[in-house]
Amino acid sequence: MWDAVHLGGPGGAVKGGLLSDDMGLGKTIQVAAFISALVDMDEARHFLILVPKSLIPNWESELNKWVPNMDIYHYTGDLNKRRRQGQLEVAQRTTSILLASYG
Repeated sequence: MWDAVHLGGPGGAVKGGLLSDDMGLGKTIQVAAFISALVDMDEARHFLILVPKSLIPNWESELNKWVPNMDIYHYTGDLNKRRRQGQLEVAQRTTSILLASYG
């Protein structure tokens, strides 16, 4: 994850990264710790995490536990368009995590 953020693409632009593994091996906590470190080092303020819709509540719960100082927003199809747009606008103005599903 460190290389994905720090090596990035052309000109050092952050491209992001993909973390996948079997369930139950600690990806959520790894990501929370990494986000916390990037924020503490003032290297990033906005994060997008894509997970299956069924896992959003779990990710939100764990992120609230491990990164309690971060605002967490959902960007899913079950919210009306106005609410999704509002959450996206607020997320862009704050240090925040945006949880979204594939659909």
